Amino acid sequence: MIMLIITTIGCFISALFLIALPWIISMPVSLPIHIVIICLSSMNCWIVGTGLAEIVYQWKRNINQRHYTRFFWYREMGLFESAQLVEPKMAEDY
Repeated sequence: MIMLIITTIGCFISALFLIALPWIISMPVSLPIHIVIICLSSMNCWIVGTGLAEIVYQWKRNINQRHYTRFFWYREMGLFESAQLVEPKMAEDY
């Protein structure tokens, strides 16, 4: 999570630097710097996107685990009708 925040801040700073750079130095001098900044920004966005994808994956996995636990608890208690109401898709498989 900290890495996600750091890369997001870095992405914003590099975007601001990209906008302000032509005002500071001439364009032929700043062109290689622009290319490096664009590459770093792309990498930062990729890292942020990957971090968000991992967070969403873990979140969905935790939710699914809770659903499995609840379904099997109902089934083991002999309350299969309740298990069907809670998780109809899982009831078809089991």
